[in-house]
Parts: sequence; structure tokens; C-alpha cells
Amino acid sequence: MGFFDDIKKKMKPSTGLAPVMAPGGPCVPGQRRLFVNVDGALYPCERISETSDIMRIGDIYNGIDHAKVDALLNIGQLTEEKCKHCYAVRYCTLCAKNCDNNGELSPELKASNCQSVHNEVMEKFRDYLFTREFSIGEWERV
Repeated sequence: MGFFDDIKKKMKPSTGLAPVMAPGGPCVPGQRRLFVNVDGALYPCERISETSDIMRIGDIYNGIDHAKVDALLNIGQLTEEKCKHCYAVRYCTLCAKNCDNNGELSPELKASNCQSVHNEVMEKFRDYLFTREFSIGEWERV
């Protein structure tokens, strides 16, 4: 699915947000890009800090620590009230690496990254609307 396909899908009229949902950014830690260091420690992906204990989700000897995966997966709870009222919640790209403050998940650090997400979402909206306004073909059917 391409960039504009995702935006088109999310721009369709809806009756509102689902009663239970999570910000759009978090992946399922370790599902697609599991990273193993030379000591056999497991991490969600190659983009995080190997020095952060919170990012270590297990090892090759004992397997996955599901409690740690759950904590990383549910980073929306760090800033739950703020996220509930955010127009960009469905488009959020923040992941656990944006919350890692030397081994602990920080709501303040997560919140400090919100403006960059808002800017990115507005840019995507502008690109989508510009393309829709000045293109022909499939965009007219949106």
C-alpha cells in the first residue's frame, strides 16, 4: 500500500473514532524487524538503543519477555489524555524509541515529539489535497 493509499483510506468519512484505539505509530515490537545483537539480546528493531534496558525484549536463550513487549506496544498510555484529544492520533508515527529516556519510557519525552508529528501530518494532508485537486484518474473517485 502506497503513501497516498493509506491517506485515502483514512480520509474516508467516518462517524468518529473507535471507542478503543491506539495511536497509529507503534508497531508490534519484534514482529517484523527483530534485531539480535552479538550477545543474543533481542530488540524490537535496529533503530533503538542497545544500551536501553527497556528496549531489550528478551534474548535467544529465554525468548521474548511479553511484559516488555506489552509496555512498548502500549506507549499510547504514557500520554493517554493528550492523545485522546489529538487530531493526529490515527496518523501518529511516534514509537517507543521516541519515548526512551535512558532506559525508562518518558511521557514528557514522548510529548516533546508531538509537534514534529503534527507538522508531518499536516504536510501529508496538504500533499493529499493538492494531488487530489490537480490530478485526474483514480483521485477523482476518492
